[in-house]
Amino acid sequence: QESDTLFVSRPSQLVLGARGHVYLTESREAMVLDIAPNGRIERAFGRKGRGPGEFESPAAMTMLGDTLLAVYDHATKRVTFVHVRRWTLQRVSPLLTQWPPAIKFSNGDLLVTTWDFETKTSIARAVEGTGALDERQGVIPSLGAQTQMLITGAFWNSTFTPAGDQIFAMFEVSNSLYAWKRGAREARQIVLPVVRRRGVPPGLFEPLLQVPAEAAP
Repeated sequence: QESDTLFVSRPSQLVLGARGHVYLTESREAMVLDIAPNGRIERAFGRKGRGPGEFESPAAMTMLGDTLLAVYDHATKRVTFVHVRRWTLQRVSPLLTQWPPAIKFSNGDLLVTTWDFETKTSIARAVEGTGALDERQGVIPSLGAQTQMLITGAFWNSTFTPAGDQIFAMFEVSNSLYAWKRGAREARQIVLPVVRRRGVPPGLFEPLLQVPAEAAP
């Protein structure tokens, strides 16, 4: 439901909060919206800009407990932390990652998707205050590990979720679910029965790896 002055035009991500509230990143309006269970926009945080508490293109978002939202802005390459109860800016931290990441809290740490072909890992911990990445972990699916072209050229999307001390992840270049213990660089692969992925014909990735010019969708 639209308010008198705010409306949802380009939502990018949402997270569920306490008491049925939904928090939504609104890319066009460059703000985070607090939507009540009745569908009405109750609060808005942020505005267009590059100062503290401002966004250029808010996208990925995650929540710690019911008190802290972390919002990633790829245009400014930083994470804005919002105190949910007070609805105020808590702090801002850079995030030095090349591709738009998925972000999740795990035991108070902010984990992000990031491709590192040297270590063949796909997730790291963001060091608050510096934006550096450490504790690299997880895997890169075999098709992506064989060549960087598939990932750096187009298929960099991935998502993950922490569950206790386990991490579960999926990647655009694979039909499998990967699971590992947090911090590990080996994963259990669970192949999913997918007939066709997003209109991409089966077997397209293999020719792309071998003879890219001759591969055709």
